[in-house]
Amino acid sequence: MPIYRRVLSERAVKPSMSRKGNCYDNAAMESFFGTLKSEFFYLNKFNSLDELEAGI
Repeated sequence: MPIYRRVLSERAVKPSMSRKGNCYDNAAMESFFGTLKSEFFYLNKFNSLDELEAGI
């Protein structure tokens, strides 16, 4: 996502990229974000990004 990559770049953060064909490098984070979405994001309605950020 271009906006996400730009924000990372502005803060001198290098994103974690898995090697081609290896899905296990980011398995822990994929699991975390999947749980976050299913148990928090999809069960609530947010009127603004600020509300979402405050909830997280």
